[in-house]
Parts: sequence; C-alpha cells; structure tokens
Amino acid sequence: MSCSVHDGIELETRGIPSVAIHTSAFLGSARAHASAFGRPDYEPVIMRHPIAGLTPDEVVARADEIMPAIVAYLLGNELDEPSVQPAATSDAVAAITAALKELRSGFNADGADLEVVAAGASSVTVRLVVTPETCLECIVSKSALQHIVESAIRKAYPTVQAVELIDPREMTIR
Repeated sequence: MSCSVHDGIELETRGIPSVAIHTSAFLGSARAHASAFGRPDYEPVIMRHPIAGLTPDEVVARADEIMPAIVAYLLGNELDEPSVQPAATSDAVAAITAALKELRSGFNADGADLEVVAAGASSVTVRLVVTPETCLECIVSKSALQHIVESAIRKAYPTVQAVELIDPREMTIR
C-alpha cells in the first residue's frame, strides 16, 4: 500500500499527474505514508472496502464509482474533499447526512464528527473524524458506534444493506 502512495508522490514530483487508489479501510494508513514521504497534502482516491472476494463485474462497478474522482484529480480539478468519492446520487448522500445530523451534534460536543464518505442505494461508508482536541475517551467503542450509525441510517434510508464505519482510533502505523 505504501508503494502506491510513494510512487504517486514520486511521479508528481517529476511533473507526472498520478493518483493512488486505496480502499476506505486504509485511508488513515495512506495519509500517514503520504506524511512520512513529505506530502501530507497528497490524498488518495478512495474505493469502498472490501474488494477482496468481489467478482470482476463488481470490481468494475467499484472502479466506475470512483472514475469521476480519478479524472478530476488527474486533470487538476479540485474536489470538495479529495478523499471523499461520491459513490451514488446526491440524494443518497443528502438522506444519509440528514440521518446523521442529530448524532453529529453529540460527537461535535466531544470534538469529533461523522462524515459520509460514500453512499449508494445499498451501501454507505461513514468516517469518524477526530482531531487532536477530540475527547477520545468520550466516544463509544467502535462496535457500539457501528450499531448506532447503522440504526440511524437504516431508519432514514431503508434500502441500505451494508454500513461500513471507518474509525481512526483503530488505525495504527506499523
């Protein structure tokens, strides 16, 4: 994984536009590697996790989801949030964001936030956003948070079958 970040940074240093692609589970690690290689601003394009076990057609569908972000990145167009790749309609993102609004206010009080990374008709990826000022001890465990987020999303958006939660508290650099 670090090789794609390193390679992307090396190519860009040489004036060759490039993009690293990672699944959502490895975003924290990719950012840590970018920092270690002297480019904390280098953002990978994120694909929903997992990809292992997908059929070739499912992999192509995942690639189609992130293709607009890849093209925008390579052409130098700014995305609102480079690591956030909309996986479906803005209606899905809006519905999920609205479902999380009440939860977010509680997390904001502890210096954290919840962010919709990708949302489609059947799957959603949400990231717990923490800062150095976040009271980590104040936030429930990942398993409890997963249940809370899933319940809120499924109540507001019943077609969702899978909810992935990215929790930076469990990401470590080895």
